[in-house]
Amino acid sequence: MKEFIFEGSKDAILATDLKGIISYCNPSACELLGYSEEELLGSNYNLLTSESDNISFTQAKDYILFNQELQPHPSSVKTKQGKLETVIVQYSAVKDNAGNLLGLSAFLRKPNLFEKTASNAQALLETAPDSMIIVNDKGQIVFTNYQTENMFGYTSQELLGNKIEILIPDEYKNHIGHRDKYIENHRPRSMGQGSELFAKAKSGKKIPVEISLSPLETKDGLFVSAAIRDITDRKKIENRLATSNQELQVKNKDLEQFAFISSHDLQEPLKTVMGFVPLLKKEYSDVIDENGKMYINFIEEAVSRMSESVNSLLEYSRIGRNAEAGLINTNELVKNVLKDLGGRIDDSSAKIKVDDLPKIIGFETEIRLVFQNLLTNAMKFMEKDITANISISCNKTREFFEFIVKDNGIGIKEQFKEKIFVIFQRLHNRKNYSGSGIGLAHCRKIVELHGGKIWVESEEGKGSSFKFTIPRK
Repeated sequence: MKEFIFEGSKDAILATDLKGIISYCNPSACELLGYSEEELLGSNYNLLTSESDNISFTQAKDYILFNQELQPHPSSVKTKQGKLETVIVQYSAVKDNAGNLLGLSAFLRKPNLFEKTASNAQALLETAPDSMIIVNDKGQIVFTNYQTENMFGYTSQELLGNKIEILIPDEYKNHIGHRDKYIENHRPRSMGQGSELFAKAKSGKKIPVEISLSPLETKDGLFVSAAIRDITDRKKIENRLATSNQELQVKNKDLEQFAFISSHDLQEPLKTVMGFVPLLKKEYSDVIDENGKMYINFIEEAVSRMSESVNSLLEYSRIGRNAEAGLINTNELVKNVLKDLGGRIDDSSAKIKVDDLPKIIGFETEIRLVFQNLLTNAMKFMEKDITANISISCNKTREFFEFIVKDNGIGIKEQFKEKIFVIFQRLHNRKNYSGSGIGLAHCRKIVELHGGKIWVESEEGKGSSFKFTIPRK
């Protein structure tokens, strides 16, 4: 009767002796594998196995020899054509009447949709770049992937059945309590971002990690999957960046202090020279010839330019010193800047349109200087007999306020769009356009002090749009 049942079974059934030699196969096995009964009988079962088989014939025999139960599991078998067929396989013992082990039987069937999904999910976990561990509601490890072995130095056999605390450093003695609380109030959770979190390898080495927990309730109870990412390399980079930033801050402070002291100390000799030039003109006007007077004028102009540069350098070094951030109404701030520039606006007949502007958090004096410099430049760099048309507006993004100061001036060539923000870099002769060449350098330093950036969009002869961002938070 049993033989007839096996013959009519839709599942593929094979039986082997203890050496793996096939002694029985049913028609479904021949159909699945593409062999005839004569070809299978007497062949070694290893003919059908693949390297991807989770449990080899020898392992299955050892399990059963020690009376350990083997659950059905996904695997694959090779057909006569060399094709790999995905199957669910269950090994069972073949015993005689006295209970002696004679061999093994293998029941093979194609997986249903749920089993295919589970198998694909397991394959996905195996190829995941992070360590993937699944524990039950008692904290016992029931699944690990290859990356877990690679990261922690344990084999899967060493981890399966153990409590998750095997991977927790000894100083986290209260982890069991935290784990039990999580089981009671489970929800998806990320751990380690912005804090120091460590796991422990088999060697005892502590590994900095980030962990994402995902609970799954099943008919067999609650399971929690943990995706564990080794962030050792990232921590090294963060530490190097932190050290570099600290060194850079020290160097910047030294440079600012140097600029402040140098520019301050240069004022005195310049004042002395500036004081003697008028005296020289007055006291020795009848002695100095026309060439001498021309030379004195050159000296006076040069000292005046140098004094202007030194004052600009002094102002540059002071940006951000002892400043306190606060709420700024940029509508009121721009109105006050326009009042201060009233004389220049009238002289140039400039037309300035201001849209509604937001309130921001920043350093008021410094932001005022940005608008003052941009408006002054917009009126200055104009073709003769052309009326300046200037607009001030602001776009809002989720993270930034983007201010725009647009003009119809002479524009800027593409190759100079970065150069204009460098200290003391000028594109034009002083006779045509006055200034020290430091205004836009001031603007960049101020905007970057606020955590934003500044740039220009321009085409020669068609005006410019200076844009800068200020963080909303």
